[in-house]
Amino acid sequence: MIIRRVVVSGWRANCYILGSEITRQGLIIDPGDEENDILSEVRKTGLEIKVLVATHGHMDHIGAIGRLKKSLGASVAIHQSDASALQGDGRFFWGEHFGPPMYADRLLKDGDTIDVSDLHFLVINTPGHTYGCICLYGHGMLFTGDTLFHNSIGSSGIGTGTRSQLLSSIIDKLMVLPPETVIYPGHGSQTTVESERKNNPYIRPDRYWR
Repeated sequence: MIIRRVVVSGWRANCYILGSEITRQGLIIDPGDEENDILSEVRKTGLEIKVLVATHGHMDHIGAIGRLKKSLGASVAIHQSDASALQGDGRFFWGEHFGPPMYADRLLKDGDTIDVSDLHFLVINTPGHTYGCICLYGHGMLFTGDTLFHNSIGSSGIGTGTRSQLLSSIIDKLMVLPPETVIYPGHGSQTTVESERKNNPYIRPDRYWR
């Protein structure tokens, strides 16, 4: 599998470009800003991008999604609970402007799959940072957006999720995945499920580990 990370915006958000080695088709996760840098990396890979996936509706994860849709002709997918972000819902932008308003081509829900050629990712709804936060799991990898970071977790209590939801999502849905699963977060460096089980101070191991 082809995988590239592009760090974008002043928020230092991770945008991921994934592609099939066989068909050269791919997807982009969280195109938050700096579309020219993202497009440059896409050209280097030679991939045909089929879908743009947002792990949630915050500006630093969807800011370039409309411009990339136009440039690449790709569809846009976001969880149904965060879809209003694409119309400029102020809860997601802290006073920033998103525009022009647009609609998702696909509204995601828990248990859906993102399929591009021989790439297949399970959609896991992980409410807490936002109600519509998702993680994508497949091929031994987990893309966590702002739900889970290396030795940290996402924020909550900003009108679109709660801390209790966030912790339940992480412990009940993510920490049960195979320990060798590689985690690619929305900010910062990659980690593994095993590392977060052992070292993340926000997670109580006794709740899931025996």
